[in-house]
Amino acid sequence: MALRSLAQRVLDCQVHADQLKKHLGDLLERVAPHTMQLFALGPDTAAALAISTGDNPDRLKSEASFARLCGVVPIPASSGKTNRHRLHRGGDRQANQALHTAVIVRLRYHQDTKTYAAHTATVSSS
Repeated sequence: MALRSLAQRVLDCQVHADQLKKHLGDLLERVAPHTMQLFALGPDTAAALAISTGDNPDRLKSEASFARLCGVVPIPASSGKTNRHRLHRGGDRQANQALHTAVIVRLRYHQDTKTYAAHTATVSSS
């Protein structure tokens, strides 16, 4: 009886979570419809980006400022004859995680992204 009760509670929680995700998707369709149409941006990922940009609207003036806000802007880390870059460690960690998730999904399932990544790897190794 205890296991049956626990299983029912798990199912109820899953139904509730699905309802909340649908509601979040509906809200995002109204607030950020273009973001929701992008490949690899589901409700959770798009919500993290919308929250980050909504909390910092005065900081977003370009793609570069968005990259800095998310902690993905390259910073020179060269010394001597070595020319290299590292990623900015600051920024919104949730937005950084959302971008990371989107990139991983796109690299796995989106052909244009796969082609771009292959081309970039070929150019950088030359």
